[in-house]
Amino acid sequence: MMVIPFTHKVQQSVAQRGFTLIELLIVITVLTLLAATAYPSYKGYQQRVIRAQAQQILLDIALEQQQRLLQYGTYLELENSVAVTTELSIAVPSKVTENYSLSVVFREGVAQQFVATALPLTSGLMSGEETLTINEQGNRTPAEQW
Repeated sequence: MMVIPFTHKVQQSVAQRGFTLIELLIVITVLTLLAATAYPSYKGYQQRVIRAQAQQILLDIALEQQQRLLQYGTYLELENSVAVTTELSIAVPSKVTENYSLSVVFREGVAQQFVATALPLTSGLMSGEETLTINEQGNRTPAEQW
């Protein structure tokens, strides 16, 4: 009968131990701080992009309305984004329709004057932002948002 000698296990090296709880907590804390500072910047970036798209749509509406005035002698009143798309053949991006309500009304009840508006929806990312407007003369409000 052969006897197998008893050998002691070699102590695990430091590299094979894994991470300690403290190390994991430090990593989680650093990642949380990074996310907390990056998210507001990302949200601000998204808002700027959506605002720029809405402004471009308002400029497109004003241009189309000017062409309509020259061709038919009057502007159109448009109730919503669907009317803007169908009546003026302007493609409105989904991010704009999700965050703004678009409309065009006669200014002071006169068919030769209009105000195009992009009203932020309370349920969208632009909630709490100011209403964007442009009129037939190209006046834009609020000026600091343009």
